[in-house]
Amino acid sequence: MKKVRPIIAFRADGSATMGLGHVYRSAALARMLAPVADCVFFSRAIPTGLTEMLSSSYEASYELAVPAADEVNTMVEQLRKHYPDRPYTFVLDGYHFKTAYQRSIKALKCLLVCIDDIHACDYVADLVINHSPAANLTDYVGETYTKYALGPRFALLRNPFLVAAQSAENNLSAKRDRIFICLGGADPKNDTLTILRKLADYERVPAVDVVLGPAYAHQKELQSFLTDTTLKIELHRSLTAEQLVDLMQSSVVGITSPSTVSLEYLSAGGKLFLHQTADNQAGIYAGLIEKGLALDVATMDAEAFVSTSEKTPSPMDGRQAERLRKLFAALDLTWRLATADDSDLYLAWANDPDVRAQSFDSSLISPSEHAAWFRRRLVDEQSCLLIFERSRKPVGRVRFAVVGNEATIGYSVAKESRGHGLGVPMLHFAVDALRRERPKIERFIGYVKEGNIASVTTFRRLGYREEPTNDYPDALKFVLYDL
Repeated sequence: MKKVRPIIAFRADGSATMGLGHVYRSAALARMLAPVADCVFFSRAIPTGLTEMLSSSYEASYELAVPAADEVNTMVEQLRKHYPDRPYTFVLDGYHFKTAYQRSIKALKCLLVCIDDIHACDYVADLVINHSPAANLTDYVGETYTKYALGPRFALLRNPFLVAAQSAENNLSAKRDRIFICLGGADPKNDTLTILRKLADYERVPAVDVVLGPAYAHQKELQSFLTDTTLKIELHRSLTAEQLVDLMQSSVVGITSPSTVSLEYLSAGGKLFLHQTADNQAGIYAGLIEKGLALDVATMDAEAFVSTSEKTPSPMDGRQAERLRKLFAALDLTWRLATADDSDLYLAWANDPDVRAQSFDSSLISPSEHAAWFRRRLVDEQSCLLIFERSRKPVGRVRFAVVGNEATIGYSVAKESRGHGLGVPMLHFAVDALRRERPKIERFIGYVKEGNIASVTTFRRLGYREEPTNDYPDALKFVLYDL
């Protein structure tokens, strides 16, 4: 029987005044999920100039010409009409989708995901995505079941940028002799012109590529400046993601707003300078500056264009799409602390032949030995044992041993639940659960036998770095620093 593909319904708005960031990043996520779901788009008004981009990202787009109070019912009616008997997940991207709006969707027994960057309300969503480097679990108030995908490991990037992040050609030996400027889809205050005037004060400025968004409304002023300036400027509009990557990869310096375009530039470009154009960009701005990933454009001088020996370090590894697909596939996954009643279950999982084969000590564990170990771990403050469940059925476990600011991970998936991609979401959600309780933990460490391909792949997919170790024979050590 052919597997029924789920429907993921996206709700976002954009305009010349509010910008197009919500629309762009929602579309990027839709493309990431396209291999596993059919995505549709709902908006109060389809932004002018984005029809082609939306059609390449979604199965269909619908305008909501109804009062705001009737939006949710209208979306559900459309979904039932066009996609009957299909499971629905909603994705909201916008500051007006506050707690009450979210509750109206959860009341339908639907799964819900929110894309956020300002954490201005309480969340009842199943998953919150915030790709800002400054995103922190302590910023959020959610339900006990609410899960989070925070930081650049979950950046909402289009596929060409993910490819560029993995490309061996994306290095300093590439010819980089231009300046890249892009201040978003709207640039309502015409900060592009402000930046160009700053560049005009320098001598020997490289050629400049200026990318204008579809909602840019200051063409007349810009053309007047171009008539008088000696800068070599090429204007670009309606570029594909592939064309943007090409421009970024030829640039020694990028000047962008601290929005999604800045994360795109970190995947493909050279040294990054930021110019904040909206209040909602404060989080990405602070995170990139604090982590040394970018500089404020106010600190830029002519020397920035001379040397190609510097490249902004990048947190992008190109695996964002596969991470997010794994999390979406496990939105119904829940976890709880283990209790004394779980002792036999833990022992059965631990003595599973496949688990023993991948353990550094492969001998069977005796019931008495396990019972003593389990009792100690339940009361040990440096230990944490989690049970993961799906539809109230146990599917796996994750355990932590904490020493100082480090936590060592052990995990296994129940035999009957293997092959369903649960390793990545289990480990990610478990780490977040422990971080909430113990925010001072700075590093998570996993030891894996070299031949344990499934676990090696899981840690790599989650962005853990491989480090040399002599702690165990034939072991690989994986460490997660980016918290």
